[in-house]
Amino acid sequence: VVREVVDTQRCGGIHAHNLSAWNAVSIALQCGVIVDYLHILPGSVKVNVGDEVRCGQELCESGDIGFAPEPHLHIELHAA
Repeated sequence: VVREVVDTQRCGGIHAHNLSAWNAVSIALQCGVIVDYLHILPGSVKVNVGDEVRCGQELCESGDIGFAPEPHLHIELHAA
């Protein structure tokens, strides 16, 4: 289930101002793990908060928003 979507940031690059200014999609898995997809391209989110997602579903596109020198997708796993 999609828990959070942040798609308002537009700047990227290696600068201290960008350390916490990224776009992200956060998914809560049934097993209790939270998966965060970070540095996503502005305007590319294809899901909404509350949506149930399935394996292989496209969520967003990778970008370079936040503290990122080039486009990439940063994936973090957290215990809920």
